Amino acid sequence: DRKVERDDGEAYYIPATQIASEENLPGLANMIMIGHFIKKTGIIPYENIRRTMEKVVPAKKMELLDLNIKAVELGYNY
Repeated sequence: DRKVERDDGEAYYIPATQIASEENLPGLANMIMIGHFIKKTGIIPYENIRRTMEKVVPAKKMELLDLNIKAVELGYNY
């Protein structure tokens, strides 16, 4: 495994691509990583995730909202 060499920030290691593949969420490894980042940093409260996602997911992609939320939750609960 590759590790970050820099020491001026924190690095979080999570097998996001593997999780996305296992959960049949192709292309959503980034959202899994965001969920993990939310948990580690506390940047937003867990209960605000859905409401926040509803605001940022474009209307033409709204059918993907639940899959994106599932991916974020997988990362959050990793």
